[in-house]
Amino acid sequence: MENALEIFVNEWKTKNYVTGILLTGSYAIGLENSNSDVDIRLIFNSKQKKSIKGLTTINGYIFSYLGRSSEKTFKSFSKDFLMNNKFEARIFSIGKILYDEKNILEKLIETGKVYLETPFIQKKISKEIVNTNMYSIYSNKTFLESLPETSTFFLTIIIIFSDKQ
Repeated sequence: MENALEIFVNEWKTKNYVTGILLTGSYAIGLENSNSDVDIRLIFNSKQKKSIKGLTTINGYIFSYLGRSSEKTFKSFSKDFLMNNKFEARIFSIGKILYDEKNILEKLIETGKVYLETPFIQKKISKEIVNTNMYSIYSNKTFLESLPETSTFFLTIIIIFSDKQ
């Protein structure tokens, strides 16, 4: 796996907008198995506005990668936390740095660990809010079920998802 990882890292390091590469997931914590993919986070400079997500196979190993700027990653920590989610913070906190041109991954890892150690803000949700949200979900479901398959809603969804690939 080390050879495949070296090929992956060297390929991405040549791109002038890549400032960091982080190994995450099962390979980072030593719990990989024969079905594991190699999870990677790519950190881009602020000039790279688009995020990317992809899969590639090198020497029989499947690499799953997500790339975005450090600014977007810091924002995702904060946004996720406010929604009682620490997934991305956990991903970074367990990560192993493979390349860190400007020491930004160190800061991301430290920040991720702070978010992990910080308890969520407890929000009181009234029964009325829960019932209103359940009604809203049911109403939207009923509306979508009533639409014909030729509806522009479905065409829009098809266009949106086909543009993402």
